[in-house]
Amino acid sequence: MKMYVIHGREDCPFCLKALDVLTSFRGKLSYMARFYHESEKPMLLAEQKKWNWQTVPVIIQVSDDENGDTIERFVGGYTDLCEELGVEQDG
Repeated sequence: MKMYVIHGREDCPFCLKALDVLTSFRGKLSYMARFYHESEKPMLLAEQKKWNWQTVPVIIQVSDDENGDTIERFVGGYTDLCEELGVEQDG
């Protein structure tokens, strides 16, 4: 089963839209949303820097390889998630 992680902020409409998209696939994939508060901004900026991404959300797919090692693959933002999952964007 595919696993997605959203790094974002609760006040970001595209972060919430990404969460809605993933919620609509409940049972077909798993997901985790990590919303950062203002005091945690350095951690969010670190995720953005890690993936060379300027905006939020920062969405990654997490999986395990045949050896059980964790693999992270950068998806992008809300638009990229919609394209990957084949769903129409909201707004």
